[in-house]
Amino acid sequence: MVSVFLALAFIGCVKDFGDFGNKVQPESEKFIVAYNDTTSLIVHTVTDDSVIVNNHPVNLLGSYYDPVFGISTASFATQFVLSKNNTVFGHPDSISDISVVLYLYYDTYYKKISEQGDNDLIDQKSLNQQVNIYQLTDTIELDTTYYNDFDIENYYDPLNPIAQISLRPDSVKYMSYELPLWFAEYLLETDSSHLVNDESFIDHFPGLYLKAEPVYAGGIIYYINLESTYSQLTLFYTDNTDTITPKKEYSFLINQNCAKINLFEHDYRNSTISGIDDPASEDSIVYIQSMNGLKAKIEVPFLESWLDSTDIIINKAELIFTLHENNTFYSEYLPNEKLILSGINDDADGTEQLIPSYIVINSSGIIQYTGESYDSNIKGYSFNIASYLQNIIKVNTVTTGFYLYPANSAGNASRVVLNSGNNSNPVTLKITYSKI
Repeated sequence: MVSVFLALAFIGCVKDFGDFGNKVQPESEKFIVAYNDTTSLIVHTVTDDSVIVNNHPVNLLGSYYDPVFGISTASFATQFVLSKNNTVFGHPDSISDISVVLYLYYDTYYKKISEQGDNDLIDQKSLNQQVNIYQLTDTIELDTTYYNDFDIENYYDPLNPIAQISLRPDSVKYMSYELPLWFAEYLLETDSSHLVNDESFIDHFPGLYLKAEPVYAGGIIYYINLESTYSQLTLFYTDNTDTITPKKEYSFLINQNCAKINLFEHDYRNSTISGIDDPASEDSIVYIQSMNGLKAKIEVPFLESWLDSTDIIINKAELIFTLHENNTFYSEYLPNEKLILSGINDDADGTEQLIPSYIVINSSGIIQYTGESYDSNIKGYSFNIASYLQNIIKVNTVTTGFYLYPANSAGNASRVVLNSGNNSNPVTLKITYSKI
């Protein structure tokens, strides 16, 4: 911990603030405007737990090695539904030329900045990124909330993969993989009772688990859009009893009615990170990582006692975090587009408090909690916490600090390294207030 004395620079109501109030208020009731940017802050890197990992618009797939964060690997499980109810494929004896292809559409990807260029598609095809495909043995539920502690091991047989594939796009945005003949035959021979509707099919075929293998150099994580019309499992066959259109195809779809779960693994053994979840650990930097990786815990030891006053109005309050750029390793990957800040209650569980400035209602009337985007001008993130601090004073709320974590943690692979309190360019809490 770096101890920084609480220095208050009192500024009189100079001409720039205007004379409004000074001419009509008694001398004893004039406002005194003050500014403080030297409050002591203690910052630790902690595990980002309690992340919801199901039914995100994007499913991540792949692995990459980062010399700072180590190895990060993303996999997913998904259901499939029928494209047409009461389907009949025909009698197996009259069917030939059977095959099944898994199609995946990706929106974008995350990998080292220096490895992106004009020949990026060729570079992606050269990556040796292996993925094992398994059939789920139990049903995942659409209306169940799954957190990052979900154990997929109880939902598949690791000894019986359907196939192993290499993540290599056919073209920009598109991938396709022909799966083994036995799996195509298994789908084609599905009893008609399991082809009545989606529920009957999922009961027979719970879905697929795509498990990425960790890489130890380079790597890439794709942002797969499973609800794209391109992403599907398509069965091809010839019906020899049909003399007009014998060539057939049938698609098993992935849509909003399918349960989908993102699954993540992090290996920090070959990283530069130490002291995770250690309150005694001191470092000049703090690590933020998506895919339920890492977040920052910011303690403000003197905040409660300093704000324990009813004669203060918070005019402006900013909590500012800047990128750590002293080593090229730290800036090899794009920083998180957005981070979220929340308060910490002074209770046994350290539950979170929402900061009013970031509670919004979207166009659909749904309440959402948002954050701040990366600001290239300051090379960091600046949070407005004036209303939050004022509320502490108003209702005498007890707080111990803040959590800083990735927005949409289960839906992106980004990471960022920030300066902490123990740094020559530390995280800063700037408060402008009035004493009345």
